[in-house]
Amino acid sequence: MNRRRLEGEAVRDAMLAAADSMSQGRGGPGIMAPLPTELVTTLLPGQWKASDNEEAIHRRSVYLFVRRNLRYPLFEVLDRPDTNASCPCRNISTTAPQALAMLNSDSSLSAARELAAYIADHSPPDAEPQINLLYERTLSRPPTDRELAAGAAFLQASSQSPTTAGAGPPAALIELCLAMFNLNEFIYVD
Repeated sequence: MNRRRLEGEAVRDAMLAAADSMSQGRGGPGIMAPLPTELVTTLLPGQWKASDNEEAIHRRSVYLFVRRNLRYPLFEVLDRPDTNASCPCRNISTTAPQALAMLNSDSSLSAARELAAYIADHSPPDAEPQINLLYERTLSRPPTDRELAAGAAFLQASSQSPTTAGAGPPAALIELCLAMFNLNEFIYVD
């Protein structure tokens, strides 16, 4: 079978599952996830009330509220079907905006932070166990020797550069988690 990219909903769900932050809640009404500020400012007041409940926001993508004329940005860029047409067919494309959205969207960055926090909480602070756990969580396999060396070198080099102070996982680990979410092996099914 040819390789195929996961749908936007499956990509979001995979990021939440890897970070161990996916809510197990089932059934009930759809939830409105937070949207980027620049998108919300185009709406009339009260048209989109994002849920305040963190667990609800982390429900599977099938529970995200769908509005015909307002589509969730990550899904939009990853070829969500047109909700204005009945029985739409999902387009399949590979474009630069997809990679940019995966690297820069609030939802990707949030999932990377949550995954980094999970890695920091469930492994020793050494690079090797953290990278091993990261590969298991994202790709369901151990890293190769080359991948382990590259990840350790990245974490080592980044730990020597100035970082912002504050609680939470190291910035380098968050960046590595974000990079893992952007690997073809994470987004495509072979």
